Amino acid sequence: MNEEADIIDHQKNIIRKLSNEIMLLRGKLQSLEEHSERQHQEIDQVQLHQYDSQAQRLSAIKIIARMENESIFRDTTHLNSTRDNFLVHIEPNQVLQDRNPVLVTAIDAFSKSQTEKGSGMTGGTENLLARKASLRAAAVESVYAARNLKYVSSFSSSIQAVNYSITRSKLSSNLISHIMPSGNYDTIKSLLSASAMPQPAPNGLLLYAFDNEQRLLRSWLCRNGNKQRLEILTNILLAQIDPSDFSQYDSTLKPSEWRQVENDVTVLYDLTDEMKDIQDNHLMNFLQPLIHDLLNEMKSSESASNQILVENTTRVSNSWVCKKCSTFNPRRRKTCKKCRTKRAPDGLCSSPSLSTLNHFIKPRTTAKGLKFYSYTTAQEHTNTGKRTFMRKRKLSSSSVRETKRLKSANQPTSLFLIDPVFVNPASYEAIQVVFRHIGKHAGIKRYGTGEREWIIIVCDGHPMTLARSVIDSTLDKTGHQEFDWIVLSPGLGHEESNMIKAYTEMTWEVLMKDFAKTQGYVSEKALAFFKSCSDHHISFDNLQKFYIALWYELLYPYIHDSTVQGHSAQGYLEWTLSTMDDKTYQFMVTTVMKYCQSIMLFREGVRENSYAKLTTARRQFAPLWSSRNHTKYDRLVAAAEIEMLRAPDAIKSVLTTHVSFSRFGDPNSHQGIDYVLEEFNREVKRWITRHGDANTWKKVIRNIDRLSSLRSAVEKSLCLNTAKRSPRTRPNSSHDITTFRQHLRSNNYLTPHTRELQSLEGVMLDEDTINIHKLGNQRRIELINGIVQGRLFAHRSRLPPVFITRTERIFYSIEMQAYMDIQADSATKGKKSDIIIYLQQLRETVHDILEDNLHAEFGSDLQ
Repeated sequence: MNEEADIIDHQKNIIRKLSNEIMLLRGKLQSLEEHSERQHQEIDQVQLHQYDSQAQRLSAIKIIARMENESIFRDTTHLNSTRDNFLVHIEPNQVLQDRNPVLVTAIDAFSKSQTEKGSGMTGGTENLLARKASLRAAAVESVYAARNLKYVSSFSSSIQAVNYSITRSKLSSNLISHIMPSGNYDTIKSLLSASAMPQPAPNGLLLYAFDNEQRLLRSWLCRNGNKQRLEILTNILLAQIDPSDFSQYDSTLKPSEWRQVENDVTVLYDLTDEMKDIQDNHLMNFLQPLIHDLLNEMKSSESASNQILVENTTRVSNSWVCKKCSTFNPRRRKTCKKCRTKRAPDGLCSSPSLSTLNHFIKPRTTAKGLKFYSYTTAQEHTNTGKRTFMRKRKLSSSSVRETKRLKSANQPTSLFLIDPVFVNPASYEAIQVVFRHIGKHAGIKRYGTGEREWIIIVCDGHPMTLARSVIDSTLDKTGHQEFDWIVLSPGLGHEESNMIKAYTEMTWEVLMKDFAKTQGYVSEKALAFFKSCSDHHISFDNLQKFYIALWYELLYPYIHDSTVQGHSAQGYLEWTLSTMDDKTYQFMVTTVMKYCQSIMLFREGVRENSYAKLTTARRQFAPLWSSRNHTKYDRLVAAAEIEMLRAPDAIKSVLTTHVSFSRFGDPNSHQGIDYVLEEFNREVKRWITRHGDANTWKKVIRNIDRLSSLRSAVEKSLCLNTAKRSPRTRPNSSHDITTFRQHLRSNNYLTPHTRELQSLEGVMLDEDTINIHKLGNQRRIELINGIVQGRLFAHRSRLPPVFITRTERIFYSIEMQAYMDIQADSATKGKKSDIIIYLQQLRETVHDILEDNLHAEFGSDLQ
């Protein structure tokens, strides 16, 4: 027992001794740590005092810069030697990652802020960081350029290229090159002209479209060798419709195999039952909401509304009313002349006296503009749930195909520009050059460049007129037609613009001129601009307002007829039969339903890629081409319908499925491929200066896809709003519509009563005007028969147009007599310029004599 106790005591002594040693070691360790802390504090104090002054910091920076100087120079030399020969955009973050890390770290430290908030920028922190990355990259590139003046940065060059595409200015490009390593004007032009391979023809089903592009190069010094020069070329757009469709390699579908097939062309004389259904549905869907609006208006104080409408016609159209004090102010004033209240943004303030009027005439519009109602297949329309006024048809097989087409054609189309042809497609020889160029590119078997048997080519009116003659008359060495592989299709954009122009010209003296004046087109030049329809977007917008206002006023007498029970769109059409005594009212109903509605339906067909709507509108509008002697589109539309009738089902399927094209896959934003080509033309001209030659045009066209992608990438990396596509906004047009309605109502122009055919100004119209659609359809039938018999250009060359005004008939008679007298004169025979000048002078002279007193002096002699 004693031995065990001794062992335990010994172990306790050892533990006690070790514990004391541990305590001593802990004390020594704590002392060492305190000593080390004091040493670190002393070192920190020394370092802090080392950079207390700016001079000390400058000295340290110079040392670091000298150490990195050669490294930066080697970077610039290496980047210059490895730079791509073409413009390539590099992301700012990639620039920062590839450049000298010491320099990048320094710039990053200098530019870092306390907060990373948007600070008024759209997109918040993400956009702020992206913009900071661009600024840091630009700072790094500037330092590199300062080290090596020959350094050209790919990042800066891409920004310079976008500046060039916007300004096309040599001064601007050279100015930027002095503050960025982007290269000067000549450098950018050489980069833009970098060689690229021509676009080959891809596989599958192809469609080509061509149009001329011209630009006048003005020269301000008149010298023998320094004349004004006109650049003319033909741009060609290629659309790959379906990569998996190889029907163009089928020789049985070649146009020469079926173009002479005889068919029953009587089906082209008038609308088919399916076309009538489409037209009826479109009209009913549009009229029913207008009738609903007019019925709601009638519930208000009708007599007071009508009185206000008539009394304030001129006053409202030329003034605005203050909301605060109800004072009338001239339209040009921005503030009220009485209380100094600012004018409302919509430009028409309402007072208590005008609030009823604004409710009484309230066109069905939205904030984004006018709303048009689309056609829905086999939809029933009822009035008060009791009576169906649209007959319901069973869906035909073509309607089913139309539904499938709408689902399959909403993908973006692959579009490419191919090498241009430097000719103007305004002659037979130039058209032949264009066709051969397209044929060789497409791989037409005849030219030995491929195995294709046929392709589709789209062009506008004048080239197509020449093209049909070229196809029929051009023979190869073996005596066969050289261009028997072409299927022609008219450009829908140009066709629509000419439809608007033709309708405006027909109704100009009737009431379109008065409509233009109510819209602010007052001077002679303004009216000439309106009538010329040179701006298609403005012309279509004006026609929409005209269409809505006119239908409101045409429906107004029907709504206020006390004998009518249960108003409906179908009931209105039946009611119009009771107004046969009023030739003016009947003429306006006919022209709006036959022609103006056709233009709206045509636009819907193009936007929705609907062949059924488009061909319905085209056939309904066709008599106007014939009646008013618009021979170009009269012939090409008739020839296109005959060719479609003769075509095999495989080609019909292609032409009806791919009517219009969407660049971005939006199912409601299709457009004619001729207008798509114009968009490409504008894009190409962004990259060509005033002095572009043929070689420059060709290289830019070959590189246009890369250049467009470059611009989009730069705009995106710099957080520019121009890189975002947003829908086009349209100002509210209710006031413009209201103004014209006031003008029509104040003149009682569309109030049915027994009267002869006259214009809004009271001028009597020609006796044939009321039958313009009937006469035009008769001429169209004769034209169709003539085309079938091979007499496309010999038919109807000297028939006068269907006259609208009696003045027009007199002008035509005098001009034709003068023309025959000049032709009979051997001294001037054959001089076309002399004839044109003489006829223009004669028209101006006759107009001055007859304009004021025509009706009084010749009213009984104009039959």
